[in-house]
Amino acid sequence: MRLILIALVVLLSLTPATFAQQKKRPNVLFLFTDDQRADTIAALGNKHIKTPNLDRLVQRGTAFTRAYCMGAMQGAVCVPSRAMVMSGRTLFRVNEKLQGMALWPTMFARAGYRTFMTGKWHNQEASALAAFAEGKGIFFGGMGNPYALPIADITPKRTLTEKKLTGKHSVALFADNAIEFIQEQKGADKPFVAYVAFNGPHDPRTAPKEYHEPYNKNKPPLPPNFLPVHPFNNGDMIGRDERLAPWPRTKEVVQQHLADYYAYITYLDAQIGRILEALREAGLEDDTIIVFASDSGLAVGSHGLFGKQSVYDHSMRSPLIFAGPGVPKGKTSDAFCYLLDIFPTLGALAGVQGPEANEGKSLVPIMKGEATQVRDSIFLAYRQFQRAVREDRWKIIVYPHINKVQLFDMQNDPHEIKDLSGDPANAGHIERLTLKLKDWQKKLGDTQPLRSANTAPADFDFSKVPPAKKKKAALLPPPLRGRGPGGERAGQGLSHGLAALTAGLHHPPIGMSYLDNGTIKLGVDLKLGGAITYLSPAKEEKNVVNNFDFGRQIQMSYYAGPVPFIVGDKEPTKHWRHLGWNPIQSGDDFKNPSKVLESKNDGKTLYVKCIPMQWPLDNEPGECSFECWIRLDGATARVKCRLNNERGDATQYAARTQEMPAVYTNAPYYRLMTYTGSKPFGGDKLTQIVRPEDHKGPWVHWLATENWAAHVDERDWGLGVWHSGVYRFSGGFAGKPGRGGSTHPSAGYIAPHRQEVIDHNIRHEYEYVLVLGKLDDIRAHVVKHARRPAPPSYDFRADRQGWYYVNARDTGWPISGELKMLLEKDDPQMIAPATFFASEDAPKCRIEAAFSTREKIGQLFWTPFEAVDFTEECSVRFPIVGDGTFRVYEVDLSKSDKYQGTIVGLRFDPIPVGNTGDWMRIKSITFGK
Repeated sequence: MRLILIALVVLLSLTPATFAQQKKRPNVLFLFTDDQRADTIAALGNKHIKTPNLDRLVQRGTAFTRAYCMGAMQGAVCVPSRAMVMSGRTLFRVNEKLQGMALWPTMFARAGYRTFMTGKWHNQEASALAAFAEGKGIFFGGMGNPYALPIADITPKRTLTEKKLTGKHSVALFADNAIEFIQEQKGADKPFVAYVAFNGPHDPRTAPKEYHEPYNKNKPPLPPNFLPVHPFNNGDMIGRDERLAPWPRTKEVVQQHLADYYAYITYLDAQIGRILEALREAGLEDDTIIVFASDSGLAVGSHGLFGKQSVYDHSMRSPLIFAGPGVPKGKTSDAFCYLLDIFPTLGALAGVQGPEANEGKSLVPIMKGEATQVRDSIFLAYRQFQRAVREDRWKIIVYPHINKVQLFDMQNDPHEIKDLSGDPANAGHIERLTLKLKDWQKKLGDTQPLRSANTAPADFDFSKVPPAKKKKAALLPPPLRGRGPGGERAGQGLSHGLAALTAGLHHPPIGMSYLDNGTIKLGVDLKLGGAITYLSPAKEEKNVVNNFDFGRQIQMSYYAGPVPFIVGDKEPTKHWRHLGWNPIQSGDDFKNPSKVLESKNDGKTLYVKCIPMQWPLDNEPGECSFECWIRLDGATARVKCRLNNERGDATQYAARTQEMPAVYTNAPYYRLMTYTGSKPFGGDKLTQIVRPEDHKGPWVHWLATENWAAHVDERDWGLGVWHSGVYRFSGGFAGKPGRGGSTHPSAGYIAPHRQEVIDHNIRHEYEYVLVLGKLDDIRAHVVKHARRPAPPSYDFRADRQGWYYVNARDTGWPISGELKMLLEKDDPQMIAPATFFASEDAPKCRIEAAFSTREKIGQLFWTPFEAVDFTEECSVRFPIVGDGTFRVYEVDLSKSDKYQGTIVGLRFDPIPVGNTGDWMRIKSITFGK
């Protein structure tokens, strides 16, 4: 008896986590996509899409064909949708930032689960840290170029790492992270929840070429409910998503959008297949519950709409599939459910208690055949404009802002084509469903009246839309020539290269767009690609920017091969043949302006996206887009720039000097001032840059050891350009100094620059600061905010870190995990961007690399301050092992008596002589003690 009592005491003392360890609960793999309609899975009836991996998941589990997002009180539907999923709370009770809310992943963690996420999180950083103990490759945002999403990881201390770009397609990156996590769980005692939130098929819909080709060849058919224009004002006629295509919608445009949409989904399906295969290979398939869903649907031409900002089924319905232990195989259910039911269902399958405030319902009784439904109807809402209730047969939609009602017979009209509300025979259905709608509102806490005393016009007035939004020609950029990122010809409908460039267009007004913070006023010209053409003190007209031709202004420009750059029968003028490939933000030398695709100005941030023009050619747009973001802060303008390259010519041309950016000032600001000494940020005397008499050309080059330069007038007032971490500058003055306004040919020039390889598909970013004021104030701002010189550390897992090559090349963009260099020529070299650090602070260099070569020696060079170039005496040789294995090579630089003072240049020669098949893979180069 005593032993029995002891056993009972021990049993009662066990926690839920202890039980979980004694009998392992099932794992959970949650695969979540973005904006995927419910009708985009082949196994569920779509004959025009390829989804082999999701098809197998349907066969392995139970698919719910009437799963809905409840709606949204904002245009970004995915924000409340994802918040409802994580919290189990309904639309009018959920905090979209998830502040102070109990979350389902936390409940799984309390039950002994390891919780991990990768992918999109659109509900603030703090809530991600609260929900998941681990995370890798998290994108905190709504949408973006899939090759250039800033991502962060969750550290063991539940903080976030600094955001970085990887250059890899985000869908593949998130799949890689999930696979890595799954592989780590093989044989683990602890169950896991892995939340994998893809950012596709949300636009921009860019997938690798091979996924677009089949759908471009055989376009998907139009949806049955296709309309050229939505027949009345639904309250969101020209939101962001609706501007993705011109009005009226045409068959060709909609089919091309569907082709890109389907291609992206097929690409997603392939990545999901990789994850599921990793689960099988790890021996975890039979122990893991898998759920697949999407945060909302999408219109893509249905009802004349393109977004998800409506309560039609195509926008609110999502796919929902469960598979794994406890889930019947090969079953489909048309029971009404919400996405917020997902975690309660997983909790029931895993034996995990949910948050007390959870309002979702478990779907397990339906899976087990114990019930046919958990709800008899579905309530839907979008902002103050739309409310709906759907039963098995009937659906009512109410538009309070125009006092309109629609009624659909969903059994006979599942695509909501024929509105039956005008038939007197249906008055009873409308009355009954209106009462049910009000009951839902009361239950959920929705206070929106269903009728309005002051109605808006029922017919949408397209005359109030800027003309560019109505005309197809104004919606598209200039015709692209050559081939896109995957090799397909551009200019064919909205092929994926063009779709990527035009995705999310807001079709801005043409003219000047200004920011004014009361201290300075900055203007960009939307007729000239959004280049900065105006910068002045706010309270006086004193523009410092020169605008003599389209090649000046303050703007982005890039350079690459071949030289000369020829397109078809177009050749550059003799004067510009040496420039090669040279897209310019403002326009070309023939007075053809660049075309703005999108602009936004909320008074704090000014954003512009354009397709630039090739400077040396007449009316030839670049196969790329430029983006810039501008914010004012006191007397400064902070500017972020991005190149999205889409060249068909995939050749890796040699590095060229890139202006970051090009800055042209007017004639009164002719004195070029900077600091070039060896003791930066210490108050030493400044240097005036003067062109030597025997120097050819107007511009000179120097080492700006405080990373800035300024053009000022005789009273030391003018414009400073600061680019943190960039030491090489070019500049000077051309023409007659002193007098001359914005359109005068005399001008000053400043450009921070680096040698950079510009790949055919690169996403290249940089940031700089413009400072307007007295010379002392310009310098003081830099000194206050600048990074002090320190030994450099280069991490090559996501980009080249500004290094470039001589007699070598790498395998191209995107860069993922390492640089792989081909070393098949003699004397291959890697050259670092100009640097500045004290040799005594970095006596050692550590190189993490793998070599495949017969050679035995690597060599590291440095350039001391004031030296002209690299020399043998300023170098150290060290042994390498050419077996292809990663090692950390520690190079003791202090052994050389020439390694002294300040170091401003670095070069790494991996091997002395290249041979066919030689290569190096390199992850990092770090200088320190």
